[in-house]
Amino acid sequence: MQQHLLIKPHAYHDSVTLMSISQQLAALPGVAQAVIVMATEHNKTLLADVGLLTDEARAALPDDLVIAMEAEDATAMAAAIEAAEVALKRGGASRGDDATIAAPRTLNAALKQLPDADLAVISVPGAFAKREALRALHSGLNVLLFSDNVALEDEIELKQLAREKGLLCMGPDCGTAILGGVGLCFANVVRRGTIGIVSASGTGAQEVSVLIDRYGGGVSQLIGTGGRDLRPEVGGLMMRSGIELLARDEQTETILLISKPPHPEVAATVLADLRASGKRGIACLLGYRGELPADVELATNLRDAAALAVGQAALAQDDIALGEIAQTQARRIPAGGSRLRGLFSGGTLCDEAKLTLAQMGLSERAELIDYGDDQYTVGRPHPMIDWTLRLQQLRATASDPTTAVLLLDVVLGYGSHPDPASVLAPVLREIAQPVVVYVCGTDADPQGRSHQIAQLQAAGAIIGDSNYEAAGLAGLILKTEEASA
Repeated sequence: MQQHLLIKPHAYHDSVTLMSISQQLAALPGVAQAVIVMATEHNKTLLADVGLLTDEARAALPDDLVIAMEAEDATAMAAAIEAAEVALKRGGASRGDDATIAAPRTLNAALKQLPDADLAVISVPGAFAKREALRALHSGLNVLLFSDNVALEDEIELKQLAREKGLLCMGPDCGTAILGGVGLCFANVVRRGTIGIVSASGTGAQEVSVLIDRYGGGVSQLIGTGGRDLRPEVGGLMMRSGIELLARDEQTETILLISKPPHPEVAATVLADLRASGKRGIACLLGYRGELPADVELATNLRDAAALAVGQAALAQDDIALGEIAQTQARRIPAGGSRLRGLFSGGTLCDEAKLTLAQMGLSERAELIDYGDDQYTVGRPHPMIDWTLRLQQLRATASDPTTAVLLLDVVLGYGSHPDPASVLAPVLREIAQPVVVYVCGTDADPQGRSHQIAQLQAAGAIIGDSNYEAAGLAGLILKTEEASA
């Protein structure tokens, strides 16, 4: 085996790009390992874990790029080095791009290549996000700010500026948007239609959009706001802008709002704006118990929000079928198992599951963690991209004798892991307890929802038809075992 390590000083690339390049290089013939990362302390630990950390890499700075590879021979290594350089120049894209055109390194350079652009997608470390977003807004560009770990006061300043200029500042920590039929960041492939979505939740928006597609409807626009938009300090600035834009959008007939538990006063403000929009209004503000304006429909979970949006009544579950599944799966719970543990990549999917289990009286016996939260993504890719952390935690949780049932989400779409079932299924086969999985996606997504489900079912997973159903089924398995004990 031959090892190669190269440090590129001050050569920042976002984690999504580097994960994509690492996966491309690792798939080349003769390449045993390929780790392309920024030299953060966390990433140095990753390099050490796979035996690729050298003294040179240990001394590198956080904004230095580390290219570390291991190959069978010199020929394979040379091909990998060349492929790495090409991929870095074109920003990690693997198809459909012109490798002879270098990816722009600044906003001004990008505008020279695309002078008619009206949107900037920004994904840089949180410490630099405000600077780049300000440049884009002052250049007259709408902004999708993917970056997380951005100070709240910076978010407020950016959104106030965007409102003054009549622009959108989606984010920070905005993971999903569909504008003009184009999916951005972690979007899914859904049909177009007349339902416009404004969401303070990335995975909440993904869940509703894929269910709308499955129920026969379509999405006109999906505007993300970032998860803190309905906090009192921010005041729903971007949700209000999104409602205003959809009110003027001729294709949009229904406006659907989505949020994690909002601040009551901010919720009241955006609901009043929704009613004033002149469009049919639906709100799914998880945990909201306040008053609802006349003519605005309320959905208490994401599944029912999608059903209402396409004109269906709230969906009824097949309790008999779910009960039979629960009876069968409860027998798999090992002696001493008493806890339901959930390992999520989607914050709103995690919140919805918590609310569902609370309604079943299981709050004290359920422990759910959102590994997409900021505290888990510092220096590492989002868990929808890189399953390493969740798989480690899944094995550890399953080995805990008090674990009775496990609950997981698998989120498909652009930007997510290209084949999550391929890395999850082998771990599922090691687990004795029932594992309930929800796959958020469509068959048109690059990963293919049906293909993913088939792999997971073959490995023993129980599949929920929606996140709401998956959480309820996991809770029902636990309660069934308790009743039969």
